[in-house]
Amino acid sequence: MIQNRHRVTKLTRLVLVSTALATTVGMALPALAQPADDSAGVIEEIVVTARLREESAQDIGQSIRAIAQDEIERAGIVDFGDIARRTAGLDFTYRGPNANEVSIRGVAKIVNQGTLDILGSQPVVSQFVDSVPIQAASSRQRDVNTFDMSRIEVLRGPQPTYFGEGSVGGTVRYFSNAPTLEAGIRGAANVRMGSVQDGGEALTVQGVIDATLVPDVLGVRVVGFTRDDEGFIDNALTRTVDYNDYQSQGGRVSVAWQPSERFRARAVAHFTEDDHAGDWLADSDRSDLRFSQRPIDEDWDDDYELYSLTLEYDFGRFALTSVTGYYERELLWSRYDFVQGQNSGPVLFGQILDVTTETYGRDESFNQELRLVSDFDGPVNVLLGAYYKDQEGFGYSIARSPQIVPLTTLGNLLLGIPSPGDDLFFGSDVESGPSKREQLSLFGEITWSIAENVRLIGGVRWMDEDLTSPTQNPATTNDPILATCILTRSFMPRPPTFAAGTDDPCGAAIYITNLQLLSAVGLQDLTEVETSVDGEWLPKLSVEWDVTEGTLAYASMSKGVRNGGLNSTFVVATAPEVPNDEVDFEQDEMTAYEVGLKNTLLDGRLVLNAAVFYNDWDDIQVMLITSAGGLLDNAGDASSSGFEVESVWAITDYVSFTGAFNYTASEFSGDQLYETPLAEAVREALGRPPAVIDDGNKLPNVPEYSLSLALDVLYPEWWQGLDFVGRVDFMWIDERYQSALNSENSLLSDYSLVNLRAGVQGESWSAIFSIENLTNELSDQSRLQTGPAGNIVFSSYVNRPRTYGLNLTVRF
Repeated sequence: MIQNRHRVTKLTRLVLVSTALATTVGMALPALAQPADDSAGVIEEIVVTARLREESAQDIGQSIRAIAQDEIERAGIVDFGDIARRTAGLDFTYRGPNANEVSIRGVAKIVNQGTLDILGSQPVVSQFVDSVPIQAASSRQRDVNTFDMSRIEVLRGPQPTYFGEGSVGGTVRYFSNAPTLEAGIRGAANVRMGSVQDGGEALTVQGVIDATLVPDVLGVRVVGFTRDDEGFIDNALTRTVDYNDYQSQGGRVSVAWQPSERFRARAVAHFTEDDHAGDWLADSDRSDLRFSQRPIDEDWDDDYELYSLTLEYDFGRFALTSVTGYYERELLWSRYDFVQGQNSGPVLFGQILDVTTETYGRDESFNQELRLVSDFDGPVNVLLGAYYKDQEGFGYSIARSPQIVPLTTLGNLLLGIPSPGDDLFFGSDVESGPSKREQLSLFGEITWSIAENVRLIGGVRWMDEDLTSPTQNPATTNDPILATCILTRSFMPRPPTFAAGTDDPCGAAIYITNLQLLSAVGLQDLTEVETSVDGEWLPKLSVEWDVTEGTLAYASMSKGVRNGGLNSTFVVATAPEVPNDEVDFEQDEMTAYEVGLKNTLLDGRLVLNAAVFYNDWDDIQVMLITSAGGLLDNAGDASSSGFEVESVWAITDYVSFTGAFNYTASEFSGDQLYETPLAEAVREALGRPPAVIDDGNKLPNVPEYSLSLALDVLYPEWWQGLDFVGRVDFMWIDERYQSALNSENSLLSDYSLVNLRAGVQGESWSAIFSIENLTNELSDQSRLQTGPAGNIVFSSYVNRPRTYGLNLTVRF
């Protein structure tokens, strides 16, 4: 009989907690803004800090999607996918909670999907929470709890001057609310209940208290949340119902101190602990949302802490700001390793294996930024800044397979060791590290008003970074016998299955040398490998023209880079054609051009923005196929071009429309064969076709078109003095290729989502009913592909089915 590991008592306890919290502090997010008599229907201005000073988003000559707190609440934005599907040009690959890979305007990672979490390529889109960077060197970018966030900014295109390396495609920034410093105590809480069709239940309880300790001087704001989502995918092998559950709990504390008009300080601490049962994998047909290939129930723990201290002093003509940040993310997961079992198993042991891998990683970073921003009355204003980052990474990975016990036993006998073998496939549980990134950047910008309505802006960032990592010395592991056997087996049309007594000529050699390699794993024979970026200059130039009072035209050019890194020395050591000193890979570069128009029309009732862009990407970091596995290397070029249109229209005083459309044409320049000559020679000798990225292939995970539409209604005093609140969302994502090879089995179909929200609100409370994914459309968000060149489709990562929800709110 199938056992459900979710207990009713757990949900009951959460209901009791939510009831107690509601009784104590009320329930809800702040209400939607009511239109005042003198501003009915006027679209509210959103103030952003995209250029490190407070400005209206409509006054900045660059493409920005600013999501204010009001929209976060009205649209029910919870996860990163909710942001991406509503933002033109912002694309993502989703595999479950905290497993996002982000791209903007066609700038995306270009490595095999199965190696996204293994190879250490830096992200192409930077992300910040309260001015502290949180992006990871993998494809598991975190979701951020959006409750009580004041706004979210999505900045498209390279952001070299302000946010440095990593902002190649753009930047995503989250800002939590600060204490108000008004006398009194205010609070809000929210209880969100849901039920997934043919799945489990969901309950989220979250609240905020804003208390002023000294009016206009000192205040504190405390946020807490707990979330328990039962899953909707069944594990057919373990007979677990709704195994892909997700729990998250945490909070944040913000303290603001303003002892004078000139000086203010704010300290923020974020804490989050997440626990979930693996990625959202289902059988490819998705017929009954079950998965038939995972013999274990996985477990993922993903925790983070973030601390930010911002100090600001206004000298009058200058404002000095210091931002000090510390971020730590700790990730521990035990998973069924399809990639190692399907790919490395046949190479090292001649057969497909059941491999379970436990991986631990901990990233810590300290950041310090100082910036000076002028406020002159004259035609010239400046921004000067310095940035320092000290980042360290620790971790281990250990894989086991019971199927190799007889094979390693034979290896021990051949070595004269009278002992049974081990199920150790590779790795060690000894924590390695730290790997270190240390960066110093200086940046500056000059704004020159050459006429009353025309401004020239020039900025540049100088960057110097050193990367060091303790790693196994390739010279101690290089073995030509092992390399030859790996090379031969890697290209066999069908890897052989063998056991003791086999006539496989490489069998004994692999047993012995693989054991020797494993014995060297850990802290033995370590060396420190280094790479660096020396004095890189990142310029940005733009011109802004106030055509009329409500129309801004602009054009810009900017350069962005993604810094290089270090490869696995195991592959370097066992590939005879790769020199042992070629462990590092270099940076890649993006030059971006943009022309745009921002319009505020109809007396403030219509905002209509459009931008055209072109990106030229050189020396892209890609996976190079060697005789012993994949390495990151710099090869090939690509480009992307297109346009975006975004609009907000207050149709009446109480009905508004929001729309966004994006077109992106992305392609590789020239045929690109990412393999070493030796790997190519063996592949050709065995009659295998090449894995070629053809000239004109589309970049991976980039839809050509995307569209999002929304209609909001806020009808005051609709019934018994209560306001009616309603919203309908429609989002459509075009088809896209998951692989740079553009193979047929990597083509993901287009899909659309429809969400409905409707309810009532009073002065201090509201109740909103919602249906997400109204049409219950299930589509591939990504695919798990294994085998040579990733040509075997194993399963699909899916989106959440139709979900019914009730959102209860009260404020005090």
